[in-house]
Amino acid sequence: MLLFSCSDDNDEPSLDASLSLTNGPVVTVNPSGVAPLTAEIIFSTNINVSVKIRVVGKNDEAADVIHTFPSANDFELPVLGLYANYDNQVELTFLGVQEQDLGTLLFTIRMLPLVDHMPEIEINTINAEEIKSGFNFVNCFGHNDDFNPQRPFMFDQFGDIRWYLDYSDHPLLSELFYDNGMGRLENGNLFFGDGSTNAIYEITMLGEIVNSWRLQGFGFHHHDIEKPNGNFLVT
Repeated sequence: MLLFSCSDDNDEPSLDASLSLTNGPVVTVNPSGVAPLTAEIIFSTNINVSVKIRVVGKNDEAADVIHTFPSANDFELPVLGLYANYDNQVELTFLGVQEQDLGTLLFTIRMLPLVDHMPEIEINTINAEEIKSGFNFVNCFGHNDDFNPQRPFMFDQFGDIRWYLDYSDHPLLSELFYDNGMGRLENGNLFFGDGSTNAIYEITMLGEIVNSWRLQGFGFHHHDIEKPNGNFLVT
C-alpha cells in the first residue's frame, strides 16, 4: 500500500512557481516483484531539474538514505532503503540549474512485513566513529523453510533490514544458489553465479536482470570476480 501526499499542511504541492509536474507522479511498490523493500517513482517536469531523494530513517539522520539524481525532465527513480511493515516517509527535493531549491514533495509508502524466516538482528554496541557510511550487505546462505532461493539482504547500523531480494516466484531464479554470494560491479549493479542455472547474472538494485552469461556446458561453483578490464574470472 502507498500514500502520496504533499509536503505542506494544505495538501498543495510546495513547488516553486516555475516548476510543475507534467506527468505523474506514479509510485509503484516492488516494481520488479523480487525486491520487496523498494519502490519506483515516475514523473516528468516542465523544466530540467535534478532531484534529491531522502528516505527518512526511523532512528536519526544516520539512518537516512539520500541520493541526488542528475538533471533531466523525465524520471524513473528507484527508491531504496525502505522499512518493512512501516509508513516510510520519502522526500523529493527539486533543484534548479544553479542548485536552487525549487520545492519538496512528500510521499508516504507503506511496506508489507518481511517474508518468513528472515533473521532478527540485534545490535549490541554502536561505535559511530568506526562505522563506514552505508549498509551492511549479507550474502545469506539459506533460511529455515526452503533452502533456495537464497536471499541476500542489507541492514543498517540499528539492525533494521532495509533491502533484500526474494526470487521465490521468478521464472529463472526461483532455485537461486549463489554459493559465495553476490558482488558489486564497477557500474554499481550486482553480479553473481547461479549453481541452479549455471549462468552468471548482472542485476540492478531492484533485482532486474540486465545481463546474463551461460557457462556453455560447465557448472558454476563458489565464486566470480570482475577484472579491471570488465571481464570475469569464474570458477
